[in-house]
Amino acid sequence: MSIFRHDEVVPANAPAVDSPLVKAKVREAYDKGRQEERRRHHGSPMLTLLLLLVAAVGAVTLYYSFRQGSFMGGGAAIDSKIAQVGSNAAPTLQTAAQKASALAQTAGQKLQSQGQAIKQDAASTPPASNAPNGQ
Repeated sequence: MSIFRHDEVVPANAPAVDSPLVKAKVREAYDKGRQEERRRHHGSPMLTLLLLLVAAVGAVTLYYSFRQGSFMGGGAAIDSKIAQVGSNAAPTLQTAAQKASALAQTAGQKLQSQGQAIKQDAASTPPASNAPNGQ
């Protein structure tokens, strides 16, 4: 019977693996896959920044812990540094706030005097008449 012929070889019409057509199709599929993944997994800049800050705090904590010999000593060293920075920053911030307040008051006084000058000029000039000439 001719239905059960297993010895007959059927030639394949597929192009060779190293042909330019196959290489172009593989490259196109690869690029398409990369674009889809990029769309699916876009990053968040705020989350990246937060993660970077947490990693930096962790690195500083590990550094001070290693330097002091224990996590308790490292935490105490970090606390003393924070207290030192806070005590140094407080007078600087108060000075900056006082300067900003003085500048704001000066600017307010200048605006007030300019407003009064404009009111005086408006009161001293006669209003223009709306009547046409010759009447």
